[in-house]
Parts: sequence; C-alpha cells; structure tokens
Amino acid sequence: MSRRRRASKGGITRNGLSADIASWIADTQDKADAIVRDTLGQMAQSLVELTPSGDPAGWLHKWEAPKGYSGGRLKANWQFGIRQRPSGVTGSVDPDGSATVADIQGQIADTVLGDTCYFVNNAPYALIVEYGWSKQSPAGMARLTVESWDQFVSSSVDNAS
Repeated sequence: MSRRRRASKGGITRNGLSADIASWIADTQDKADAIVRDTLGQMAQSLVELTPSGDPAGWLHKWEAPKGYSGGRLKANWQFGIRQRPSGVTGSVDPDGSATVADIQGQIADTVLGDTCYFVNNAPYALIVEYGWSKQSPAGMARLTVESWDQFVSSSVDNAS
C-alpha cells in the first residue's frame, strides 16, 4: 500500500497537504514580517515628527542660539539599526525630517520578525530634549512613541489583513 493517503473524490493527498501547510507557513511569515516593518515605520515617523526642529524661540531656557545654528540636527540624528546599535552623530540637518524618515524606511525594508532593532538619537542634547528642555516637545519624543506601541501594532495588523 502506498504511503500517500488519498481522500475520497478530489480530496487532499498527504503530499498536497504538506505543500498547503508549507505555503501557509510562508504566507504567515511574510505577513508577520510586513507587520513588523509597518510598525517600525510608524515608530520612525512618530519619533521624527515629535522631535522639535530646533526653533530657539521654543527653548525652555532663553539662551541664544550659537552662531551658525540651524534647526533640524536633532531630527536628522534619528538612526535605525538592525542587530547593531548605531553610533555617532550624523552631522546632517533635516528641519522637516522627511529625509531622515526616508532613510530609516529604507533600512526597515530589510527587517524580519525576530530581528533586534534599535532607534537611537546620539545627538549630545537628545536626552535633555526628551525630558522637557523644549516647549515644542515637553513630553518627549521616544516616550510618546513608546506609549503608542499598541496603536501602531494594531494598525499594522489591520493593514496586513
């Protein structure tokens, strides 16, 4: 007797069932990866949008901006890493954050479920801005983004369905 099982009239063979299960697993993994990437993309957008652009008028302490100062360095210093925490500052300026988000989105495209991912801002003043230095973002950027985690995941699951 053959090891292959057959259901009656047009049923599933054992090999057919294995192929169906393998296809389901691949589809599920693809969907999970898409959810991870979409969630990370929403996080990147949130982090950069919530980061103040450096308008001295919005600084908590009325210090004068250094000569040659231009806002947007803090936004431009959001960096993304897969399996490795980015180091250093970018030296870039991105007042509206669009270039930074686009760069991070490009890196997120390589992310799959199970990867360890990092969002970092290595600007020397990032931490003081996160904890209320700027009137533009008194509740921080990272803390508000983390608070939105459930919303980002739910939205990503809905997008993948």
